Amino acid sequence: MKITYYLRGLSNPSTIYLRARTDIHDIRIKTPFKVNPENWNQGKVKKHRIGRSFDHRTKSQLQQNTFLDKLQNNLNELTESISSNYLSNRPAISSQWLRNQINPIEDKPINFSDYIPTYIELSNLRSSTEKKIQSTLNRILKFKDIPLTSINKIYRRELLEHLSKEGYAHNTAHHTIKVIQTICNHAHDNGYDVHPDGLKFSRRLKPKRPPHIYLTPKELFKLESTVFKKTVYEITRDWLLISCYTGQRMGDLFGFKRENLKTIDGYKFIALTQSKTKKSLMVPVNNTVECILNKYNGHFPPLLTKAKASNEVLYNRFLKQVCQEAAITDIVKVNLRNPKTNRYELRKVPKWKAVSSHIGRRSFATNHFGKMRTSSIKTITGHSTERQLLEYIGQPLQETFVDIAREMRQVEFSPLSIIGKTS
Repeated sequence: MKITYYLRGLSNPSTIYLRARTDIHDIRIKTPFKVNPENWNQGKVKKHRIGRSFDHRTKSQLQQNTFLDKLQNNLNELTESISSNYLSNRPAISSQWLRNQINPIEDKPINFSDYIPTYIELSNLRSSTEKKIQSTLNRILKFKDIPLTSINKIYRRELLEHLSKEGYAHNTAHHTIKVIQTICNHAHDNGYDVHPDGLKFSRRLKPKRPPHIYLTPKELFKLESTVFKKTVYEITRDWLLISCYTGQRMGDLFGFKRENLKTIDGYKFIALTQSKTKKSLMVPVNNTVECILNKYNGHFPPLLTKAKASNEVLYNRFLKQVCQEAAITDIVKVNLRNPKTNRYELRKVPKWKAVSSHIGRRSFATNHFGKMRTSSIKTITGHSTERQLLEYIGQPLQETFVDIAREMRQVEFSPLSIIGKTS
């Protein structure tokens, strides 16, 4: 008997199929194993080539190679097991006989929590995402850990009731449910038994739109014209203005260097590759950002500290002081964490108390909406779809259609438009 493996499609992950051939039989059957087609070549698992340099991507590839080694071992053991049974017993070969032979080589996790390490190992997650997954798991374990096959509508209802009694915000509960659904689907795609309800666990559960906090053009002018006594506040203000006029995430913002600056057809740009989306783009430099660059002799402002994590913490801390000194005091509603209960609560506070590092990116998208093409804003922010961008800035989809109607009216060219006009 000759046993080989193959893929039928290019979707990620793709199911691995087994082909068993004898002189009189040729049977093809699905296995419980799946693989990324990029890690498959001529019937065998293909591992990542690891270079000498080591970065975040290398760490991820090493983790994936560990999984790929296990996968190839599983296929080898499956081949050996089927071949041995065939040679020993000489059974009548059929699809059913092969199905009875194909069993997962390693024990499958039973409980939801048991699958988390497998999910993390097989997924290319950033460290921040892993922390969020662990935080969600801790929230679930405080309630009840159950088998993947028992994650049904009853468990969802009980979990939501528990989270509500514990004082968790609606959106925290929604996020918890979404994570459970994501992991259930991942387990199902990798051949694990999952209750059907778990595959659509967040169905009909919608998040509540959080308060939309951003800095208006008038408030940005206040920031620009305020004279700060402390140098660290002035540096923080400059980074905040750059953030509000470039729309980039904090992880990319503090990576800006003089080498990122490019000039094309008389326009100056900041060239970068977004760390989250891996999208390459060039962000135009406006007058305010250019003034800040000139202030630092063509460089971006210095970081508040050399350690990246500490820099982001200090930036968040100083932002509030900067906005307070700039008299950004309008009262807004915002979800803030209660230090006593460690839960988010909706409160009315002066806007300076509600600002955080994300406000720059949101201010860019909100202030430019309606003044620039939505597709242009989306290109700079890196949102994948227009719907994502509209949800991000709290813009109803209906208003976008109204804008489209205005544009169409401006370019109206139909000869039928003259019908009904009086002479």
